[in-house]
Amino acid sequence: YFRIPHVPHPVITDSLKTFFAENPGLFEENIQYRFRNRDQFSAIFLANYLEISRQNAVLRDAEDALMLNGEIDFLPLINLKLKKIKDDR
Repeated sequence: YFRIPHVPHPVITDSLKTFFAENPGLFEENIQYRFRNRDQFSAIFLANYLEISRQNAVLRDAEDALMLNGEIDFLPLINLKLKKIKDDR
């Protein structure tokens, strides 16, 4: 079991392309729904699983990451987050 926070993070799209090229039926089945459906799987979670299973992922504690949000974080909070980065070095 692993947890993926709801934040932006990179995805290796070549892994997904290869997987879906080898499993075209799964791709077609997954995109058939007009709206989200409980029978669908998340391509993001699949991409992460593929990298973990191939030992291409570095798994880290959630405390080892920090997200800055220019729309939500106000300046004092941004400064606190930046200070945390500097202090952790």
